[in-house]
Amino acid sequence: MRIACQTLPYANIYVDTNLQVIHVEWSGLVPSYIFRQTVTTALEHIQLRELYGCIYDLTNLKSIQQQDQEWLMHDVLPLLSNSTLRRIACLESPNQMGQLDMIDLVYCAGPTINFKFQYFEDVASALDWLGKGQKAASKYKVAQERSIMPFA
Repeated sequence: MRIACQTLPYANIYVDTNLQVIHVEWSGLVPSYIFRQTVTTALEHIQLRELYGCIYDLTNLKSIQQQDQEWLMHDVLPLLSNSTLRRIACLESPNQMGQLDMIDLVYCAGPTINFKFQYFEDVASALDWLGKGQKAASKYKVAQERSIMPFA
C-alpha cells in the first residue's frame, strides 16, 4: 500500500522506512519557491529519518530553472553529502531538458558528492538498485511488498 507522506503542489513525497528510502515525485513546470520548499522538506525528512536512498522522479517534470540548479548545487548537495544518504536513483524524464539539467548538476558538483547517482526508467529497477546497495539484506526483501509509512 502506498501512502503519501506529504503532498505539495507539483510534488508528492513518500517514504519507505523499511528500505530507508524517500521518493520525491515531480509534476509539471514547478515554480521556484515550490521547488525549493519541496527539496527542503525532503532534505529535512532525509536527516530526520536518517534515510539511505532517494528516488528522484523527473518523469513528469518539465524543467528545472537555472537558479534552482545553482541552489541545489551550492546549498543542497553539500547537505546531502553530509547526510546518511548514499544513493540517488533518478527516474528519467522523457523531456531531455530535465534530464540534462540533473546530469549537469551532478557532474558540476564533482568531488563534493558523497553518494552514488544513477538513472532508471521505472521505480522497480530503482528500488532494486537501492536495495542492492544497502547493508542489510532483509531491507531488500521488502522492496516488492514495500509499505510506505507516513511521517509522524
